[in-house]
Amino acid sequence: DMELNSYSDFGNNQLSKELSFKILDLNYFDEYYLVLVETFKNNPDTNIPTKDEMRRSVLKQRVPDLLLFLDGKVIGFLGVQVDLDTPEVGDINTIGVLSEFRGKGLGKMLVKRAIDYLSEYGSKRFTLSVAVKNEKALNLYKSFGFVVMQQSDSYLYRV
Repeated sequence: DMELNSYSDFGNNQLSKELSFKILDLNYFDEYYLVLVETFKNNPDTNIPTKDEMRRSVLKQRVPDLLLFLDGKVIGFLGVQVDLDTPEVGDINTIGVLSEFRGKGLGKMLVKRAIDYLSEYGSKRFTLSVAVKNEKALNLYKSFGFVVMQQSDSYLYRV
């Protein structure tokens, strides 16, 4: 139950005093899975894994997902992937925030934390993919310097 960062310095965000990140472990799995399902339930481009599939995936992670907590409740998450043998390029797999907390700057905070987290493992460049129709996410990633490299799944790449 390791607390990684407290984001008390996150701008003037009213939520900032109570926000923190923790490494995903199975104690928080049910809450994590609920946020994951809510994040992607209306996205026709995403196949949501079953709870058992997701649990197996979490157990195999070499670089664990991070959970975003507000007052002890999971309200968001970020998932990353990096090959620990060749960590130069890290991938931001998923970022999610419960709908009631969207539009408050948390997505930006999650992207920044994902980049910092991958950098801790040695990544210098970052990749991600996002649905072409997800304009909010596209604009968010572009604000961090990501550019479209492939249009099929709209892969974005940051040097």
